[in-house]
Amino acid sequence: MAQMIPSEIPDEIRFHPRRSAEVRVFDALKAQFPDEFTIYYSRPWRSRLSNGTIVDGEADFVIVSGDWGILVVEVKGGTIERNGIADSWSSTDRAGVRHAIRNPVAQARQSKYVLLERLKQYPWFAGRYINIADAVILPD
Repeated sequence: MAQMIPSEIPDEIRFHPRRSAEVRVFDALKAQFPDEFTIYYSRPWRSRLSNGTIVDGEADFVIVSGDWGILVVEVKGGTIERNGIADSWSSTDRAGVRHAIRNPVAQARQSKYVLLERLKQYPWFAGRYINIADAVILPD
């Protein structure tokens, strides 16, 4: 079983109706990944853009293995649709209500690059290759 950080999801998140996709993914990752993996849930970050603007974000999951590397994951629940012409994304919830959502691929990629830049600031990562990728999980 993977080491989860935090080890359990707090009840206010676990029983929140709009967080059920993340909860299901948390439970599945915890049960299915082997011991040598550490999985971080809901990791907030802050970054400064080249123009000086500060951006806040969050990675839903960061999966780490000394052998495999790092995978940054964005989770979106509901029935997900993408309009390629308008480059827009939406999610339809269990009540049939459609919500505009941010591009989950772009979210995962942005979190990956922020994490990679942070890691490169540490001397022990200087000049080293870091196997890091991004992914999206659509559990519904």
